[in-house]
Amino acid sequence: MHVDEKIIIELLEKVINQNVSQEENLLDDAILDSLGTIMLIDELEKYFSIVIPPKDFTHFNFNSIKNINQMVEKIIN
Repeated sequence: MHVDEKIIIELLEKVINQNVSQEENLLDDAILDSLGTIMLIDELEKYFSIVIPPKDFTHFNFNSIKNINQMVEKIIN
């Protein structure tokens, strides 16, 4: 299943209450903090009816929209 990055952006913007672009480094630029990451995981799991395993809670997976999208697609497929 293909996941539209726009959905990831909408969920992220809901969590952090600000606009983001696809090019931003979410963790490196402190756009997303640890609490925001946990909240985003919750939103992703609810929206996509998935469980994100703790092994996927990595800096790399949550540092960009693209990486979040790829992680979700991997779990779904």
